[in-house]
Amino acid sequence: MRAIAAFIAIFCLLLGLNARADDKLPPVVMELIKVSEHVYYVQGAPGAATQNHGFISNAAVIVTDEGVILFDTLGSPALAQLFLQKLKKVTDKPVKKVIVSHYHADHVYGLQVFKDMGAEIIAPAGAEDYLNAENTQTLLEERRTSLAPWVNADTHIVKPDRYVEGNEEINFGGVTLKLIFNGKAHSDGDQSVLVEPDGVLLIGDLIFEGRVPYVGDANTKVWLERLKEMSQSKLTAMIPGHGPMSKKPQEVIKTTAHYIEFLRETMGKAVEDMTPFDEAYEATDWGEFIDMPAFAEANRKNAYQVYLSLEQEGMQPPEAEKVSADTPAAPVLREAPALTEQAKQLLDEVNQRITNVNTPELKALLQKHPETQLIDVRTPQEITLLGGSIDAPRHRNLMRGWLEMHATEQLPDKNIPIVVYCGVNQRSPLAADTLMKLGYTNVKNYADGFFAWKDAGLPVEENDKALDSFLYSKPVEVIPGVWSAIGATAPPSYDNSGHNNNLSFVITDAGVVVMNAGDNYLLAQALHDEIKQRTDQPVKYVLLENGQGHAMLGMNYWQEQGAKVIMHQDAWHEVEQRGADLIALMRARSRDKAYRTELSKPDVILSEDSMDLSLGSWKIQALRIGSAHSPGDIMLWMPDKQLLISGDVAFHERLLPLFEDTDTDAWIDTWAKLEALKPTHIIPGHGSPTNLAEVTQYTKDYLVYLRTKVGEILENGGTLQDAYKIDQSAFAHLDTFDELSLANAGMVFREMEFE
Repeated sequence: MRAIAAFIAIFCLLLGLNARADDKLPPVVMELIKVSEHVYYVQGAPGAATQNHGFISNAAVIVTDEGVILFDTLGSPALAQLFLQKLKKVTDKPVKKVIVSHYHADHVYGLQVFKDMGAEIIAPAGAEDYLNAENTQTLLEERRTSLAPWVNADTHIVKPDRYVEGNEEINFGGVTLKLIFNGKAHSDGDQSVLVEPDGVLLIGDLIFEGRVPYVGDANTKVWLERLKEMSQSKLTAMIPGHGPMSKKPQEVIKTTAHYIEFLRETMGKAVEDMTPFDEAYEATDWGEFIDMPAFAEANRKNAYQVYLSLEQEGMQPPEAEKVSADTPAAPVLREAPALTEQAKQLLDEVNQRITNVNTPELKALLQKHPETQLIDVRTPQEITLLGGSIDAPRHRNLMRGWLEMHATEQLPDKNIPIVVYCGVNQRSPLAADTLMKLGYTNVKNYADGFFAWKDAGLPVEENDKALDSFLYSKPVEVIPGVWSAIGATAPPSYDNSGHNNNLSFVITDAGVVVMNAGDNYLLAQALHDEIKQRTDQPVKYVLLENGQGHAMLGMNYWQEQGAKVIMHQDAWHEVEQRGADLIALMRARSRDKAYRTELSKPDVILSEDSMDLSLGSWKIQALRIGSAHSPGDIMLWMPDKQLLISGDVAFHERLLPLFEDTDTDAWIDTWAKLEALKPTHIIPGHGSPTNLAEVTQYTKDYLVYLRTKVGEILENGGTLQDAYKIDQSAFAHLDTFDELSLANAGMVFREMEFE
């Protein structure tokens, strides 16, 4: 009896331990299904992104003699752990590689589990657009609430180890995999995998089996082309991104292709005839699709997205009219295109439903209500070539064609004040009408249009201020002999050539000192061209403010010119760890502008806190005054001129970003040493030259404010969700506020939670 009682006690104890372990995993049904000799997969439930605890997508396993290759990793680290648990019942081989079909949250939030195990992450080119997108971090913060506790403070976006820019073959563990690069089809970058010996295609989200696809912001033209190419393949099975595996892949491909063709044909005819969308949708016979799952939830949105994207396609010149790369591009015209009578009637009807404001009214509105969201619905190309966009605290570019797909994601508050505009008031009335139909209650249209604003001499923000140079803007002289090319206060992009930080130089009577090498070789060369227009003196030193890509990736150009490149050892350690990732991201983003850029090693790795860089009559010092924004922050100080090139130790025109390794308490302590220098002029890492009071307000005071508020939350037993609610409106006028404010609050909370 005692033995039986002991057995029962141990059995119950084990059950309790297992229950506690399972408490850490989502309560979902997940089965690892065998498809072929080497391939298994798990199938998520149909539904929205936050349903079924986030388990709404598929992930696949390829088992080889040398280890396991995964295809996608599900929508949370917790789901990935459950996936791994199922995998271990099939094989004890380690996960060696993860091939990502595309970067959408429901496919990549589980990556960190396998990255921590040492797996190589392989993603399609184009995924960097997701990684660099302004709303990626915001979405993660939202999912920490809507998918808590499975997505939480420890969840982070994992960048790939490398990008695939074309078709590629991988031979691993006796299994041949063909990576099929799909380009921008369903997402900004898609790829599929053919497990060749098994004839199994892992297609990703190009197929939603057994339901109406989700089109989202897809390029349906490219998507359709890819499906037609795959229809020629000899396959035994196909695993889609969503839905069950199919043993009849050709039929599935045909069904999806037919749906997309139907959308493009019917909506294309409506666009050609300028038939309003609502009228076109109601007139379309959807009979063959109406009984498909998700028709009610997805079909109208899909049709509208295709309608709007076909409008955008119609604005592009026909192939026959496109000029060669050697032919100068004709300027984009400011004049309003001629409208048909039907189009005029449509605009007249819309203008009767919406509220219009003129230039004085918009100016007054932005002054009285700086929280107003100003939306430019033109294309990025128009904004770049036609003089920029309106400079306002809460401004974003959201093309008219993407409004229904992205508005609710980027602007969840339906009561927030919104003003939309375009160039000549043809698209913006339709955009205002669309937002009102989406349920936004406070929408206005700026009827005068951007060109009227610009012609009135009102403030504008330009995507590229120097269209004849790789530089975003040409250098300006701050004091005699000290120049700075002010970068965009925005993320790096192809348009700004990665010039989103300040590139400064000091011309002395015995040589030139440069602060920051630039994001790439060609950008560095463009800066040097500007220097050579101002002096014959050679560049002697190039100081790198930190280990970020825009500060250091252009160093190999300067070394070719004979300059000594200097970096602090803490920054160099960061480059050793992350340099390959940084240059891969830059190459994927910059494409041809990455020409000749190679990762290099500085000539001088500074271990001391200062270095004398004096040249001729100029006293110049490189200073490391303490921990601040990122490892190895270094500044350039000219005591006789009372001028400090602070790098990312100081911010003012854009909200400062906080990273996982930022020590905000140490940054505040470091600030006292900066103030002790008593600089008269400061060139920050981002934004125009300014003074000590300005950068103190938006650097030290901001950090003190966040830490004070988070400290109060912790003292009162609050949570991370309370930190996200901190009122940061005093800083809302700063660039990148929308992208960074929530993330910064979360960073400070997680930092102080363990102090």
